[in-house]
Order: sequence, then structure tokens, then C-alpha cells
Amino acid sequence: MSAGACPPRPGRGARSIAARRAAGGKTRQLPITATVALVSVAAVVPYANVFALGFVGDDLPLIVNNPQIKTLSGVLALFGASGGWPQARALRDASYAIDLAIGGGGPAAFHVSNVVYHAIAALLVFAFARRALRSDVASLVAAIVFAVHPVHSEAVASLAGRKDVLVTIFALASLLAFDRFEAHGGKRALAGVVVGFVLGFLVKETIVVLPLLMLGLVLVCREGASDRRRRRRGWILPSVLLLGSVALGLVAVFVFRISALAGSDAWRWHGGSVLRNALTIPRLLARYAELLVAPARLRADYDFDAFPISSSVLELRFVVALLILVTAVVAVAWASRRDRRIAFAAGWVVVALLPVLQIVPHHELFAERYVYLPSVGIALLAGIAAERLLSARPAVLAAEVVVLSGVGSARAWAHNEVFRDVETLSRSVADSEPRCARAQYNLGQCALRDGRQVEARARFQSAVDVGPGSFPGENRVYGPALNEIGLLSLDEWLRGSRLTGDGDYRDAEASFTRAAEAWPGAAAPWLNRSALERTAGREIDAAATLACATRFGIRDSRIDAELARKPAAVVPIADRDEALAARVRRARAGAADAEDVRSLVAFLDSSNQLEVAGIVARLSDAPMPPFFERRLWRSTTPIADGEWRERRRVLFAKEIQDAKSIAPPLEALRSDWPVDAAHVRDAFERLRRSIRAWFAAEKLGVDSVEALRKVAIEATRAVIEGPARGRIFAENKVPMQNG
Repeated sequence: MSAGACPPRPGRGARSIAARRAAGGKTRQLPITATVALVSVAAVVPYANVFALGFVGDDLPLIVNNPQIKTLSGVLALFGASGGWPQARALRDASYAIDLAIGGGGPAAFHVSNVVYHAIAALLVFAFARRALRSDVASLVAAIVFAVHPVHSEAVASLAGRKDVLVTIFALASLLAFDRFEAHGGKRALAGVVVGFVLGFLVKETIVVLPLLMLGLVLVCREGASDRRRRRRGWILPSVLLLGSVALGLVAVFVFRISALAGSDAWRWHGGSVLRNALTIPRLLARYAELLVAPARLRADYDFDAFPISSSVLELRFVVALLILVTAVVAVAWASRRDRRIAFAAGWVVVALLPVLQIVPHHELFAERYVYLPSVGIALLAGIAAERLLSARPAVLAAEVVVLSGVGSARAWAHNEVFRDVETLSRSVADSEPRCARAQYNLGQCALRDGRQVEARARFQSAVDVGPGSFPGENRVYGPALNEIGLLSLDEWLRGSRLTGDGDYRDAEASFTRAAEAWPGAAAPWLNRSALERTAGREIDAAATLACATRFGIRDSRIDAELARKPAAVVPIADRDEALAARVRRARAGAADAEDVRSLVAFLDSSNQLEVAGIVARLSDAPMPPFFERRLWRSTTPIADGEWRERRRVLFAKEIQDAKSIAPPLEALRSDWPVDAAHVRDAFERLRRSIRAWFAAEKLGVDSVEALRKVAIEATRAVIEGPARGRIFAENKVPMQNG
């Protein structure tokens, strides 16, 4: 018996093809060329209508709006060419770059590649089934079942699902190399195993289950192995890969956990608790099993709340799912007593699903593309069933294969049309599951695009009515939908109620406020609320809203631009640090123009930051308002002795001239100023203290004026170069005044 064999356990009356072949009987051998052609046709026919489809869903950020796949340097950066580690799923993005170069940006080239990859995966299923089932007919049936299975529609018709197709290709190729390595050893086979694993990891992280599949192949399908060396090869390699995968998994879990402890939403349980998350897992597994066995109900999106979270052990859905799983386990265990390959095929399904069962929770609760790799197990089960039926009723087997192929292809063909465009996809999902928040939001955007504002508001409201959920990814459109409702309310007020004097804009204001709370890190709700307050004549509130956004850590050039142009008169005193920091950030980003510099000088002047305003104006060579020239010499803390006033003006002018000679002009201001509001405030305070100390020391009769002048120049540098230079004040023996 060859090392690649996965024989059935002989039982009474066993008449399988593999058993007769093991006993020396003959089996039917199919022409390899005709078989490859048949499998390829079976893989292409169900998806012959995808070439006219467009970009939908995640295709837009991954392909259309992804700058990294548009240039060679961007593609090389994916693999760490610019330093650091390769990016996650770099090989998938590189495949997009190839299609983009070939097809010129149209969706057709991407869809052609997806279908080709699917055909390659089906051929690899055939090759692997030949090693596992040892029957060409059974392997052909397995490959055809895999090729025409309608559950693959999302993975093939949706371009974002390519990663699941590619990871299956690399997993099967690595398993075939492992089968050869286990049988004969050799560096080439070993290299094939490792390369397949690494390439699969560059496509999708779910390849980490590959060592478990290898161990299952050795444990379940290697009966009667007498060669000790071969057995050792079969155990050591997958064990090493498994340890590496576990190590990577622990590192990932550790990073997520630390991030969660630091206040991030990287790790949160679905439903808000471990119990509810755990109670949902059996239902996920049962639904995946339903899709694999009877894919009558196909849906392109299961986003919150299309797949509700379980809340109790007494919930009917949970109890039914648990009974289904227990029945399936008992049936597999009973059938495996006669044929161990059944245990391997069923185990393949469960093991391949482990990364997506929310044991480690992630934002996408459920997706049909996740079953692409697990479906290989179902294909193997179909091949085993075909092997038994072939010896008894070959005509029935042929008829069943033809019927299943036709039905599966027709179902896949029909479901492919769902991915034609965003509106078609979203309407299909919303019609079957109204509580899919993402579908309702997308339909609202489509209605808004076509001018159907009443329908748009209803769709956005439906997305909001689903609720935010307790996991950050459950209803990711909750905040955006509230923002859109606010915009619609604002538009209604501007077009109607404002002109007639009736109505109120506070509905829009409340929607923007709720959107800002539910959409962390987003600038749009803050900008919209500020614009609303400005339109309503509440200028101070508009400035305070923008400052509040920056205080919450939102860094957006639009907010900085709006806040930087606000005059000091309308910025509350408590928010002036944020307004000043916004101006500095614009200068650092190179976005400041002459108007920004004049605005900054005027802002500093009106905020009693006279000395710093003068330095900024002089260093940037910006024209200052005439009134500022007359007031530049004045201090925020007047000195009682009037005879020092003129001397102070002269010394300060000399300090500015020295600062201008030692510091670069506007470039230094743009690149080196601190952006944190506290740092800016501290630097200003250090500058004022150093100048006061200078005058106080000179008044006390200190001889070395040059040393004090150097301190003032260093103070100017401290403002320009950031808080790290602040330590120079601690090293100078200059008397300070608290004033």
C-alpha cells in the first residue's frame, strides 16, 4: 500500500473500490487529460456570468481605492521592501496589482482571475482526493462537487473573497507536498510544504490550521504504516508547524489583549460577554453545516443583526443547533467505524472552520466565503459516497452527478447576479433579512445618490433601529447612519423651516452628537455639527465643537483648517490651546499659507502671547498688522520702573534678530514645532520666564549680558524645536521670577 493511501477500515461485506484495490482487484482509471478538462469546465460554467459584474462591497477599498497596488514601489512595500515585516495579506494585494496591470483597472480582468483560481483549486482537490481516496472516479466526483458547490459564489464572484480561494490553493499544494515528503522524504518536498505554508500565510491567516490537517492525515489515514522513518517524517514536520502556528496565535492574542487593556476595542466578546459569545458558536457551526450540505438559503451579507447573538442556553435556536451537531457527531462516529476516511473528511470541515468560529472574536461574525476551504471536506465525503455507490449502481451515480452539477451550477449562477452592483447586493440582503444594518445603510446611500431622500431617511433609520451592539464591529454603520440622518435634517431645515421661521435644527444637532459618540475617531459628525452651529449664528459654539474634537484625539486636516481660521474672539479661553495646536499642525504639514501665518500672529496677539507672536511673525517674514508693531515691545507683565521700558524694547528686538539668524525660517517652524497643546503652552511659558529672568538679572547688575542673551536665544529655540530643549533652563544659573 502506498504511503499516500488513506484506506477504509475493512468490515463485513466491504465492497469499496479502495478495499478491492488493496486486495489486488482492478479499479477504473480515467484519462488524466479528459479528467482535467472535465473538472475545469465544471469550475468555469457556474461562474461564466461573473465577467460582467462590477466592484462591490470591500472591492472598493481593496482595489479601486488602494494606492499600493497601483505602483511597483507600492507592491514591493507590501512585502517589506521599504523596511519592516510584510503587510498582512500582501500576496492577495499583489495578485490585485497584476490584474490591474493586465486589465487596466476594469473589473473584468479581476473576475477572470478569480474564476481561474477557482478552477486551479478544483484541480488540486482532485489531485488530493486521488491520494486520499485512491479512486479516480471518487476523486472526480469530489472535484466536481467542489467546483459546482453554490456556497462558493461569494468567494468567486466577489473579488474581496479571493483570499479564501488562494489560501485553499496553497493549503492543498502544501498538503500534496507533505504527502510526498511523508512517503519518500526529500528536500524538494519539504521545501514545497514550507513554501506553501508561508505563501498561504501571506494570503490569509487561516492557513494556521494546516498542521492540524496534516496531523489528521497521519493519524486517521495512515493505517498499517510499517516504515518507522516514514512515520517519524509524518509526525515531526506538522508538529513543528503546529508549534509555530500556536506561537503566532499566542502572540496575536497577547497583542490583542494588551491592546484591549490599553482601552482599544481590538478584543471584545460578541454580545458583550464570554457566555453569549460561546452560546453563539454552536449556531455558527450548525449554519455552516447547513450551507455545506443544503445550500438553499444563500445570503451575501450577515452583518449585524442578520445573525443574532444567542443570549441563553434555553434559547430555541441554540438548542436546535446543539441537537444538530450532536446528531452529526454520532453519525460520523458510527460511519467511521467502517471507513476511517469519513472521520478525516468530517474533521477537515471542523478544523478548517476553527479560525472563523469566533473562539477568538473578530468583527465579521459570519460569511459564506469562510467555508471555501472547509468545503474540501464535504467534497471528500461526496467522493467516499460515490465510491460506494459506484460498485452497486454506477448508472445511478452518473445520473446523480449530472443532476447535482446542474442544480449547483444553476444556483451559483443565480446567486452570482447578486454581486452585480452595490444596490442589487444590498437589496437582495435587505429583502431576506431586514435587520442587516449594513444593507440598509448601503440602500440609503443609493437612494440618496438618486435623490430619493424620503427612502434614504427610512433606510438610515432602519440601520439605526437595529441598535449599536456591544461589540465594536457589530453595527459599524450605526454612527455613519446617524450622521446621514443629521445631514438630511439639516437640509430640510435649510430648505424649509429656516425660511418660514418654523421648525428647529436641534434634531440635526442631536443626530450629529449621537453620531460623534457612536463613531469614535470620525471627523464628519464634529464638522457637521460645527457647520450647523455656524449657520445658526452660534460662532462660539462652532469653535468649541471643533476644539472638543481635537481634545478627544481626532486629528483631521479639515478640523484643523476650520479651527485655525477662527479668530480668538470666538474661541473660548479654555479652547485656545487646541486652536493654537491646530495652527501648528497645519504649519508642520506644510498646509499653512500667508493667511494662516497672519491669523496665527493675530491669535497670539489677542491671546496675550506678544513675545511669541513677534518671533513667529519675524521668522516667517509675514507682514504684521500695524497695531501689532506698535504693541510688540509691551509685556504681559508690566515692569514698574518706566526707565526699563525702552531698553526692554531694544533688547527684545535684538533677541528677535539673533533668533532669526540662528533658526531656519518657516521650514523649521513647520517641521519642528510641538503639536501637543500642553507642549505648546509649556514652551510659551518657558520663553516668557526666560525673558523676565533676563531683565531681572540685568536690573540686578549681572555683568555677563552675553550669557543672558544666549539664554533668550535658547528660549526661542525651545519654542521652535520642541519640548526636548526645555532642559536648558535647568542648566543655567539665571534667577527666575514667578510673576
